[in-house]
Amino acid sequence: VKANRALVLSSSSASQAILERLRVDLCIVIGSILSVIAGETCDEETVKGPAQSAPTVSSDAKICKEVIAIAQMLLTRRSAPFRSVESLAVCKGQKELTTDFALRDEAEHIMCALQRAGLLGGDGRILYKDGEDGGKTVPRRILLTRVYLFHQAIQREATYSVPRRLRKISANAGSSNFFQLDASIDDVLSNMKCIGRSAAALSTSIEHPKSLDVYEGMLDGLVAACCLSNAIVRGAGLGSLDYSLTRFGWAARQRVPRLLSSIALQDSKQNGKYGIPSCALLSTQTDAQGKHKRFAEVLKGVSSVIALPRVMKEVMATEKNRLSLIRSLCATQSLISLLPAEETQKMVAYFQGIFSSLRSRFFLLPRITAQDQELHEALLLLLLDILFEKASSERGAVGSHSLADKAVEEIKSVNWRNRLTANWVLMSSIDERDLLDDDPKVPLRLWSTCAHLLSNEMGQPLQRVALGTFGRLVSLISTESAEARPDIAPLCRFLLDEQFCTALGNALVFDHSADTSVGGGHHEQWSSGVVSIIRDASVNLAPKTLFPFQRTGRVSPTFKVAHAQLVEAALVAIGEENALISSSHLLKIAVEMAGAPPSEDQKNQICTAAEIFSGVSRSLLELCNGDLVQVSNRWSTLLLPFLADVVPKIPMSQMSGLYDAIRFATHHLRPNTFFE
Repeated sequence: VKANRALVLSSSSASQAILERLRVDLCIVIGSILSVIAGETCDEETVKGPAQSAPTVSSDAKICKEVIAIAQMLLTRRSAPFRSVESLAVCKGQKELTTDFALRDEAEHIMCALQRAGLLGGDGRILYKDGEDGGKTVPRRILLTRVYLFHQAIQREATYSVPRRLRKISANAGSSNFFQLDASIDDVLSNMKCIGRSAAALSTSIEHPKSLDVYEGMLDGLVAACCLSNAIVRGAGLGSLDYSLTRFGWAARQRVPRLLSSIALQDSKQNGKYGIPSCALLSTQTDAQGKHKRFAEVLKGVSSVIALPRVMKEVMATEKNRLSLIRSLCATQSLISLLPAEETQKMVAYFQGIFSSLRSRFFLLPRITAQDQELHEALLLLLLDILFEKASSERGAVGSHSLADKAVEEIKSVNWRNRLTANWVLMSSIDERDLLDDDPKVPLRLWSTCAHLLSNEMGQPLQRVALGTFGRLVSLISTESAEARPDIAPLCRFLLDEQFCTALGNALVFDHSADTSVGGGHHEQWSSGVVSIIRDASVNLAPKTLFPFQRTGRVSPTFKVAHAQLVEAALVAIGEENALISSSHLLKIAVEMAGAPPSEDQKNQICTAAEIFSGVSRSLLELCNGDLVQVSNRWSTLLLPFLADVVPKIPMSQMSGLYDAIRFATHHLRPNTFFE
């Protein structure tokens, strides 16, 4: 290092100026090549293929991959060595091998004896066991290797600190767009001629772009490479972009609105901005076969970029970005309908990748300002409009409704997958503030939408997710204090309705796994991502419990404690008087389920009957508040007659669910509530 520094200082001032600009000049050349590649593939008219008379740079996959690799190195490396951390582990292993363990143990034994005798450290000296006398003999070669690795670590840290420093310097100076789609080969050649020329020679003819603008221009070039026609080049560009964002993470925040406008087809006036072709323009252009092939390629590239973890992190940072992304995810069917038939399943997989990234990073965002609250309400209203077709007639006068109405008009067709995604987002976005909203129509629409889905989506995945949403609403009511408790009138109205109780019981039945012992032993076959959504819905049914400690502690393998908890929490929330009426409806349904004829659903129906009985029994016993007269009355009038009616109907092979039901009903209750 000293030799290199002395060599640079001994050179002339012109040579030093050339060396200072050498990296930036090389970045300018690579950025201009990426601009040429992106300009050649910006629309359908430039990629007709056989009709072109001269080959283009973008048609050579090898050139594109080499340019992408060079751009990644310029963005992420500032020294020749790479992966120095791996060499550090080897160095530590070699150091351990040189330790004399026998001598080290002997020195430690002597030191402990001297300390106990009070003969060590009396004069204030502190002895360290790091010398040759302490058993550690480090050869000079290993020591020099460790110093060299430390130097490499400092150089690696420069790849993070230099971009941050450049951003801080240019914070008040503004920025210019270095990436341009109208670049040509002549521009690349002129930039190559500038390499090695001094700044004084270039000052009169060319204006020097700032270093940070050049780096961000290369990032835009990598984004453009993610949208090329060649799938291998798109993959190389996506990997390089993901790694480059580790150094320029703030650049993702500036490009999120542009990415979201692409999948929303609202970028007709932003063609080429940040290296992304206009999807709105490409959706109106066709190739020689009359297909939107180029539109499909760009859409796949944009979807891959949005699914990157660092990009999704910025999407989740604001309510506005969330609303824009979810609105687009709930309208994917309109985009897929424009694509060629061979690209349909591929695009579904790309959209599923976006949802998987969204699901892994989703969290409830604190709503501090009034604008955040309005955007959150607009998101809820949009999802409710998608899930409940009759919701348009129930809209109130919330200030953000116009935004939701506009979003619903943009959604031309919503299939079952879009509705499933909307239901998952609704379930994950609800919190206690939504149930305490000043406008009572918002929480009322939440309850009515859940009831609508539970009643009409019989046996569908959407019903299982709606059941999870219902459980989340019930848990939010149960956890609130008496002073700030939401209105329970909608829940009371539904639970007092016998038809809703029937729909709730059927939903609990279909929330079990299919009985593989009937019908040939085939397991459920779901589309990609559906299993994860259903699993999340099951988690929201009820809070975690310690009963009965582990699954192996239960007698029945199909008994779901969460179902019993859901019934218990709902009945306790509506009060004793309403709970007695609703319990009679639920127990009536449970009796019918227990006497179900042999079928593929008989096992789940019997288990659900036991779960309903367990939740009803526990809630009624808790609402007695220790009154032994009421306890005896409810056992004699409701619970014991139910058992007397149900037990003879249940096959002995399914009796284990009833055992677990009685155990949960009496779990941690006082003995006088179930024993005389």
